[in-house]
Amino acid sequence: MPALTITELVKLAGENSRDHGFHEDWPNVNDIDSVDAAVFQDRQVGLAITEKLDLIHEEVSEALGEIRSGHSAGHVYYSNKIKLAPAFDSTSTVEVRTWAEQDYELVDDADPNGPSKPVLKPEGFGIELADAMIRIADLAYLTGIDLEELIREKHQYNATRPYKHGRKF
Repeated sequence: MPALTITELVKLAGENSRDHGFHEDWPNVNDIDSVDAAVFQDRQVGLAITEKLDLIHEEVSEALGEIRSGHSAGHVYYSNKIKLAPAFDSTSTVEVRTWAEQDYELVDDADPNGPSKPVLKPEGFGIELADAMIRIADLAYLTGIDLEELIREKHQYNATRPYKHGRKF
């Protein structure tokens, strides 16, 4: 994948999240593309934003867990666990089992609908940071924030700040 601008990341992350159903419960607010104080004072929007912020926090906490587990910052590994059924209520269960090579065959180019290996989930500190950025980009998409411009503006301000912002650490 070629390098992305932040604006492109916001669009890709937002569209992917939308296409996978994660925007279905987002409040239906007219003209959410304009960041308007009245829109953000709406309780449903506030709760929806809070939920998205919780998910961003979760990814940052998972990055911390990777370091606490002894994984190096640059290490990426792949989970061999696959979830076979979602569990979103008390009557459902999640079956998680180890993926085994013999369980799957490679997709044959002649038969793209044939059996295939599952896509293994990447894990690691950097992957969790990537997840946090993707979730931040999705929230920017939902709220119409020009994240690229705001990062540029904040960076310009930060460049004027004193060493360690005048603090010890």
